[in-house]
Amino acid sequence: MKRIIIIFTLFISFSIFGQENSILWKIEKDSVVSYILGTNHIFGKAFIEKDQKIYDALKSSQLVLLENIQSKDSIINNRKAFHYTDHLSDSEKKTLSKVIDKNINADNLTIRELLLLTQNYWDRFSCLSDKEKRDKTVMDDYIKDYAIQTKKGLVGLENISETINFIEKEYLKDVDETKMIASLKFRLNGISKGTVQKNCDMDHLYSTGKYKFDFNSDVVYNIIYDRNKNWMAKILNALEQKKTAFIAVGAAHLDYKTGIIALLSQNGYTVTPINL
Repeated sequence: MKRIIIIFTLFISFSIFGQENSILWKIEKDSVVSYILGTNHIFGKAFIEKDQKIYDALKSSQLVLLENIQSKDSIINNRKAFHYTDHLSDSEKKTLSKVIDKNINADNLTIRELLLLTQNYWDRFSCLSDKEKRDKTVMDDYIKDYAIQTKKGLVGLENISETINFIEKEYLKDVDETKMIASLKFRLNGISKGTVQKNCDMDHLYSTGKYKFDFNSDVVYNIIYDRNKNWMAKILNALEQKKTAFIAVGAAHLDYKTGIIALLSQNGYTVTPINL
């Protein structure tokens, strides 16, 4: 599984309040219809394929927009080593080897990247069914590969360097390195023991095609709004081409009064949920 993509699709916790609504929305203006999907990065390709409305929206698109479309592996493997694995025991290293793709050098990952990867793996273990866990192609990779195979236009909303910089600047920015290393060890030990570690209510809700949106509140994390603002120029440019676009970004980016749905509405687009 291409788990490394999870680093670059961020670390946002789901909102627990607000209005339950669809994860797939229709975007309309001047009789042109496009779509935006709020993704959940622990789910795989089967989630897309099993829902006919999502699959048809992707199939009908001429342009596909994703958070990132660049390869991450070469960037990671060609940078300097951080050697955070030196802080791990042999059993912790063994567990980490299950979390990270074999083509990635774990020593070249930052402590924040290691934390994101282990958290995502633990989320999958805790919240997905056995069948869902066997789905080895993550949702974002599947959409990207489908766009390439069907020769659709493909747009990345930011480059990998920008995403890495966002993560290193904002994620756990006030936590010192010693505490982050301790947290990594805690997560690896929890994974090795098979401990269920989170409330999965929002993930289970997502599996039904729903999400709890709160369009009246400010975003909790500034990094979400900062990325939304940066992405809007490319999103609007794609929509203004009068082609059917399929936009797939983390569900949290659709949420709040500064989310992409609100920003599209402010730019004259009608955005309505599709019942799944």
